Amino acid sequence: MALFKKKSKKEAAAAPAAEPKSFVIIKNAPEKVDYMNDFAALPKTYGTKKYFDREDIKAIHDTVYAALDDLDAKTHFTEELANDRPVLIKPNLVFVYHNVGLDEKSYPENTDPRVFDAVIAWLKKYTDDITII
Repeated sequence: MALFKKKSKKEAAAAPAAEPKSFVIIKNAPEKVDYMNDFAALPKTYGTKKYFDREDIKAIHDTVYAALDDLDAKTHFTEELANDRPVLIKPNLVFVYHNVGLDEKSYPENTDPRVFDAVIAWLKKYTDDITII
C-alpha cells in the first residue's frame, strides 16, 4: 500500500510553483570608475559635499540602491521595517593590510566602507533604528 498518491501530470502542471524564500541580486558597478581609493577606510572628507560628489561614491550608491530596490521588489522586506523596527547589521571586519610592503598599498579583508555606508543610507529611508554589531 502506497503512503503517498503520485500526482498526475495534469495535477502537477496545475499546482503553482512554490515562491523562493531567498534571492541573490547581483549588480555590476560601472567599470570605468576608479574604485581603488579609500576602499579600506573612509577619507577625512567623508560626509562632505566633496565626498558625495566623487564619481566612485555616486557609482557605489547607485549600484547598492539598485540592488536593494530589486531585492525589496522580490521580497518586500521593507514592509517588515515599518514603525522604525530595529535593524542589526554586521559588516565583515577582519583585517586590513596597509603599507606592509606588499605589491598593493592596501589589502582589505573587510566590507568596503563605501558600500556599507550606502547600505546604511538606503536603510535609513525605512528606519532610524539601525545598530551595527
